[in-house]
Amino acid sequence: MTRTITAAKNAGKPFKNWDQTFCREADIASPQFWKFPLESMCFIDYCSCPFYNIYDETKFGQITECIHNNLELTQIGTFSRRKNQLFSLEVVNRIKKDIPNVHLNIVGKEMDEGYLEKMNLCIKNNNLQTNVSILGTSTDRIELNRHTSYVLYPSTMESFGLILIESQSSGIHCFANKDIPNDADMGNADFLELNPGLWSKSIIDYYKKHKNERKNPSNMDRFSKENFINTIKKLYS
Repeated sequence: MTRTITAAKNAGKPFKNWDQTFCREADIASPQFWKFPLESMCFIDYCSCPFYNIYDETKFGQITECIHNNLELTQIGTFSRRKNQLFSLEVVNRIKKDIPNVHLNIVGKEMDEGYLEKMNLCIKNNNLQTNVSILGTSTDRIELNRHTSYVLYPSTMESFGLILIESQSSGIHCFANKDIPNDADMGNADFLELNPGLWSKSIIDYYKKHKNERKNPSNMDRFSKENFINTIKKLYS
């Protein structure tokens, strides 16, 4: 008899509202299985065995050196209250007073109606036009990593920070909301309260000490496809 697992696409919804797709155990190692969007997938079953979201090892996992010494920040995610880009803009506005050429790349597309307009208004009101770039979802993430000093992740609510895993696996230091599950901490991130003064000071202090140096992450193996497949096989053996 073929066993079945559930792959639930988690978009931050309550469990009962998750879109569920069923697949056979034999499919786990097949290319067809991995056509699900990795960034929106987690795996569940009625057991105590942990399943971690996996990152794309073909794109990430290699240390990417920064090609400049400027302070270049990046935030990736849909433009929404949940992803909290307005917070990042306030952080940059404060950093600018100490480091005038600080720059923030905001990558994504609008989810909450009117949120992009609020972002643009904030940029205009604080004269951040030369300090902030808004980029689309087609942006080359690998190339962007080469220009990124640190990644910002101030989401107000997350089930898991996959962007944190992808960034840390490339050696990029991250600053994240302390309420995000610390399973995403690979030793290359600071988890902070959502206070713009605290974030701006922490980023400035870190930059003055470390500049754009890269750091090897710890314990990345548990997020690999191979580890995931082995975990599933052990569960159903």
